[in-house]
Amino acid sequence: MNDLNHGDYDKVKTDEELQKESFKDKEERIHKSFGKRIGAALLIALGGIICVFGSAYAFLVGITFIACGSIWEIIHVTKKKYAIGVHIITYVFILLLTYWFFIGGNLQAFFDNPDTYQFSLTNYSDNLYFPFGITAIFICIYFLIAICSEKFTFADVAHFVCLGLLVGMGIQSACYLRFHPFYLINSAEYINFQWFPGYTSLTYHTSSTWQFDFFLSSMPLVYMALGTVANDTFAWFGGMLFGKHHMNPRVSPNKTWEGFFSGIICSMIVYAALGFMFAGIGMPILPSLTMDKWYNIVALSVILPFVGVLGDLSFSLIKRYYGTKDYSRIFPGHGGILDRFDSYMFVCLGMACLMMAFNGGQALLF
Repeated sequence: MNDLNHGDYDKVKTDEELQKESFKDKEERIHKSFGKRIGAALLIALGGIICVFGSAYAFLVGITFIACGSIWEIIHVTKKKYAIGVHIITYVFILLLTYWFFIGGNLQAFFDNPDTYQFSLTNYSDNLYFPFGITAIFICIYFLIAICSEKFTFADVAHFVCLGLLVGMGIQSACYLRFHPFYLINSAEYINFQWFPGYTSLTYHTSSTWQFDFFLSSMPLVYMALGTVANDTFAWFGGMLFGKHHMNPRVSPNKTWEGFFSGIICSMIVYAALGFMFAGIGMPILPSLTMDKWYNIVALSVILPFVGVLGDLSFSLIKRYYGTKDYSRIFPGHGGILDRFDSYMFVCLGMACLMMAFNGGQALLF
């Protein structure tokens, strides 16, 4: 694929043009896209609130929508027509990776103790589950298709395997963030841990309450989402209002250094403020994010904003390779699911890995 030039994008301006642009022109440019972006963002936020703070199955419905939409965009972003078999294989591959947070956990629990096993969407989220055998099978299937079909090349194999792993594990990480607190509250290690004043894991076992089921258990995912929203939002405003120097026009033509630093700094502030605020009032987001473990909060606040930008730029790189501006147009002013959730998938994966590292590191490394 040929690299895209600035001329391929209607709203892209060079550094010199941005420097000469008047405040009135900037204001008009912001107003044109502001209404659509805000409207779509409110709908996304409403759907997210219902799924995140609802039941485990409501969350599963939301995750399925994101996963299926992402798979559709992965298949169509290449602008090639694939056989129906490739579509089916890709859906099965990525959905297996996505759902392995409860498939793998339940299988492991059943084989460990079949006599006392009980199915659960939440209680086995002690770790990210990566199905090596299943992944190897699908990699072989993609290579077999490439060997048998001239229309399916090695580039297609790399595309589906790379994005399949990234999207599948990224969405599974979101599930881990949402349900990991249920594993912790059932763990003997944290039986006396105080989730909020006067309420411990032991209390939960004797009298379950909505505060944990629908609020406290969702805080890791909400914490990640708010920090990422701050990064995206302030990067956009910073770039629109002050942007004059492009970061990397080849990868993301509209992103500027001014927007980058605006997003990073504001995101760090949001992560740190939320982490220390909840820890300070005796309602830590996780047992590893208490005031006496302040360094974990600092680590998340510093690392996650950069991971979010990496995710945004990585998915932009893929779009530019295929010569398209958006993965789809499902969200007016935002593009497709992968346009909207690109940084979230990276941040979810990054935060999940850091959470496992904070718990000792063994799960992350082995």
